[in-house]
Amino acid sequence: MFYHNSDGDATPDPSSSSEDTSAGGSSTVAAARVDLTARITVSKAPKKNSWRWGTVETSLDALLTSLTDIQVGKKSAGNVWAPATFKYSQRTAAYALETHLLVLDSDAGHPLPELRSRFEALDWYAVIIPSPSWGSDVSEVSEDAFNRWADEARQAEGDAADTSPGRFLIERHRKTPDVASGAEIIDHFDEPVPVKPGQKRHVKRMLRIRHQPCEKYRIVCVLSKPYDLSAEEGWQDWKKHYDAVVDLVGLPFDRSCSSPEHIFVQSRLPADRIEAAKKHIATVEGGPIDVADLPGGASPRHGAAAPNQPEQASRADTLTALRLQLRRNGYVPVPVFSPNATCKNPGKQPGLGIDWINKAIAADEDAIRSWPQSDPDCSNTGIVTGTVKAVDVDVPVLELAKEMLPDGALRRSAGGPKFLLLFQCEPGSKKTATLSFWSPFRTASQWSVRSR
Repeated sequence: MFYHNSDGDATPDPSSSSEDTSAGGSSTVAAARVDLTARITVSKAPKKNSWRWGTVETSLDALLTSLTDIQVGKKSAGNVWAPATFKYSQRTAAYALETHLLVLDSDAGHPLPELRSRFEALDWYAVIIPSPSWGSDVSEVSEDAFNRWADEARQAEGDAADTSPGRFLIERHRKTPDVASGAEIIDHFDEPVPVKPGQKRHVKRMLRIRHQPCEKYRIVCVLSKPYDLSAEEGWQDWKKHYDAVVDLVGLPFDRSCSSPEHIFVQSRLPADRIEAAKKHIATVEGGPIDVADLPGGASPRHGAAAPNQPEQASRADTLTALRLQLRRNGYVPVPVFSPNATCKNPGKQPGLGIDWINKAIAADEDAIRSWPQSDPDCSNTGIVTGTVKAVDVDVPVLELAKEMLPDGALRRSAGGPKFLLLFQCEPGSKKTATLSFWSPFRTASQWSVRSR
């Protein structure tokens, strides 16, 4: 659909930018092996949280011209759009119909020449557009996440470990060393946490880290034909194809953008960055992406580079070894969807389908060994409660949480200082919980004992 049957198309000078082709209001992209007159459909809405999403039919040329029209304004002021179209006005993966585009986010700070060279090497058509955060020199991160990372570094390397903000940005936020150079914490602040109606409001501690200006880009690629997302297996396979593209490019793009319902914001930038950003719009001439030509496998969604097959096997073996050891120690393991999986509750929802509890209890070692193949999106592992009781301490204040932490208990922490304690005990008790109480730090806290 998107091939343009013309021969002898010239490849533009890599040093030129699309700004040179947009004088006088003409299109910011030039036709080559992609037919820019082709009609495509996308979804648009007036704001990020809108429930009124509509399908818009347009030409590829008109869409790209609109996306490269960067204007002055706040990041949140831009219109929002999604490459996929949906059956109803609600933007959910279950209602996705199809997509004509594959859109990537480059947030690590890789410069424009490097991005261009990667897509030129793959011979893929790509329009590279500065994102709404292009050129920013400040990142906001969770203080709890930073402290956990620093504790892990000191435990692994000793008290003299490098726990600088720059290293944190490289290891946890995948920033380039150039961006992370000289990074420093400039502020601590509280950010309100969204809660459901009726719940107590609380805040999370955040850090502002200043670093070198970070080039962030949105990269729009074209598919050789529309990709069908109307069935569950279609959008599950789409994630694998998306990962394969990221792996082939070889840069740490944001893999969460693979979700069919993922939205993108029209670029709006501060006035002091707008002219520089316009000079960093670029078009890479090439062909469309043919999904059928992509490698079959996909790397873990949180990774940056493509692992080879031995590395993938090693990860599966490590996961299986953990689950087998849990079973041999008297626990009942269960595969759990990864944090980036497309499901109702990613990171916490058990796999194995309907009746997962009984399937987990009945699983012998051969069944456990089959889980990486039967439930490949489940890179987390849970423990079925029953004879195991989980004491969930939702106390988001470090000073109070430390006082409640007993010695020697098996402990899990994912949102520290909150933690969860595991105990073996007699079966039969039900879930119990204390009333929520407000600490002197004005945060809601609670103890609860979870049981199956």
